[in-house]
Amino acid sequence: MSHSHNPSPRRRRGANLEEALYEAVLEELKAVGYRKLTFDGVAARAGTSKAVLYRRWSNRQEMVIAALRAAKPPLPGPAPDTGSLRGDILATLNHVDKGWDTLPLDIGLGLLADTFNDPKLHEYFLRRIKQASAAVLMPALTRAEARGEIATAALPERVIILPFDLVRHEIVVTGKPPTSAAITQIVDDIYVPLLRSAG
Repeated sequence: MSHSHNPSPRRRRGANLEEALYEAVLEELKAVGYRKLTFDGVAARAGTSKAVLYRRWSNRQEMVIAALRAAKPPLPGPAPDTGSLRGDILATLNHVDKGWDTLPLDIGLGLLADTFNDPKLHEYFLRRIKQASAAVLMPALTRAEARGEIATAALPERVIILPFDLVRHEIVVTGKPPTSAAITQIVDDIYVPLLRSAG
């Protein structure tokens, strides 16, 4: 009866093993980055063998995409309702770096850069980031439209997700998350005026 209390790492099965493998992939990504990620490193971190990994994935690209699909979304939930478009976007951007609890924002951006030579994985990262960005911001834009602050009907995706593009740019340029002053400038000087003029 004691086996249920002391499972051997090499005897895990099904969902428990999958979860352990995905966690090991993400932890290894944090530790070494995509370019230095190896099946050996992930297997060692997961307490299993390379054969277990190769039975599931034929290369690290497949392995990383599977782990990212199983992970939490890379951004926080929908923008909070503060009663105004400006307030909603400010609140969202000020918490964006806290939302990357699976892969911190700087690591996620590092991974994006790491994948330039891996077009399929790079495209997956970009698509995931765009979809997540739109999912976070659209509720705020819909509420703002209902309040009469803006008209969102014909906004292209590039405009909708612009705040996150600007935050990423800020991180790339400065090497750290944007300051609250930089976020306020993004919202007050660029995003809100752009949305109001787009209507």
